[in-house]
Amino acid sequence: MLQVNKTYTNQSKTTRLYIEYRSSIESSVALIVDLRNAGKQGKTAYTAKIYLDGVFLAYKNFWATLNTFDRSQLASDFVSDLRAALVKDVGAQNIQADVDHGPVSIIEEMAPAKKIPPAENGLIRMETPAFTLVSTPKDFYVSDKESSGTTIHPADSSRALYAKHFNAWLSEPGVQDLIRGMSFDKLHVLIFNKGYTNLKQMVDGRYIN
Repeated sequence: MLQVNKTYTNQSKTTRLYIEYRSSIESSVALIVDLRNAGKQGKTAYTAKIYLDGVFLAYKNFWATLNTFDRSQLASDFVSDLRAALVKDVGAQNIQADVDHGPVSIIEEMAPAKKIPPAENGLIRMETPAFTLVSTPKDFYVSDKESSGTTIHPADSSRALYAKHFNAWLSEPGVQDLIRGMSFDKLHVLIFNKGYTNLKQMVDGRYIN
């Protein structure tokens, strides 16, 4: 059973499901990605983003279907099931193809597969008003969304090792809830103090790589 109002990622070799409740704007988002071509040059991959006003649980048929995610199911088939559930919840006339109209938007596209991380155990993704975080046992990055555009990467001396330790730390109970409300600068310093990244200089009071 999925947990309400929690970031969640589940994936197989063919499909990735990522869901998140964005409390700052009281909306929910589900991302469903076909992973069969993920990471491949010159290929495309089916992706779908589903935006909902409020919490997932308010859409009872959608929430029930979301909880039936089958790791052997293809992304497009799962989205078809989710769309059918939303028709029951809000009616077909209230399902839009862009994010400017509510209460429900479903945006489907064929994205460049090279930009999509392949299926890999341990994927963690977090979006907050302050930063974007993506972590796997082999790499990670944290990007500042507020001002500077600075991106944190693993310490260069042993990239894979630090990425593995960072991913394990994020997987510990309570860590993701702890950092969710942090500013980018505060999280950057915390990651530095744990030794997962290098902070080489400070400009205008801000740490940057």
